[in-house]
Amino acid sequence: MNSKDDMPNGLSLPPAGSFPGHIRWIIRRFVASRPALYRQIKNVQGKYGLVDQETEIVIEGYPRCANSFAEAAFRVAQERKVKVAHHTHAPAQVIAGVQWNIPVVILFRDPDDAVISRVLRSKKTRLKDAYSEYIWFYETIWPVLGQCVISNFETTTQEMGTVIQAVNRKFGTEFKEFDPSDPSMLDETKALIDRLSLRRTGRPTNYSDGHSRQYHSERKKRKEALKERMGEVPLRGVRVKAKRISDKLYARIPSK
Repeated sequence: MNSKDDMPNGLSLPPAGSFPGHIRWIIRRFVASRPALYRQIKNVQGKYGLVDQETEIVIEGYPRCANSFAEAAFRVAQERKVKVAHHTHAPAQVIAGVQWNIPVVILFRDPDDAVISRVLRSKKTRLKDAYSEYIWFYETIWPVLGQCVISNFETTTQEMGTVIQAVNRKFGTEFKEFDPSDPSMLDETKALIDRLSLRRTGRPTNYSDGHSRQYHSERKKRKEALKERMGEVPLRGVRVKAKRISDKLYARIPSK
């Protein structure tokens, strides 16, 4: 467990909004931070990617932190089927993995980039709420970070082989490493990302090559519009806090 002095100060308050929305926020975070309760509820709902004692690796992070790339690249690199827990974006998943001594990889990204991508993907999510979720996720798992492998967005998307290497070194596993210099591996990974996204959500990822030029052009305009709003006063506090957490996560990554 990590020192309390190393933990960001205090859990973030729920985002502002309607009273029902506030209650849903509280319930969701209560459930998603308690492994047994979370698994029980999500199993009933038929949620995919849940961790159990047969899971071989947990790959989790805040949404839009290369979760899909990490999962797909890891699967492509292996020469056998591996049971992977992924894409719940719930601290309970991470905590359970640590409790069961399962290798856990924590993914993160610069909060501004992650939040913009999150809002672009989920139009109902407000910027301030997205920052609050970022803060909540990493603050909740902070006490177990020392028992996980941590990877930033750049390393995950450009050097996934080194992430798997770090997992093998830390946990004594023998997972096959991903080779980002192999064009066939990259092509297979991109194709798998789209197949998995279509199967699970009914739509390709935002950055998929399967979208039209018009789609990418409109997405770029929305992205620029969101960037212009980053300096708004109501976002200042959550942006600073999220950036502080991101800086602390970067500081925890061992130097090469």
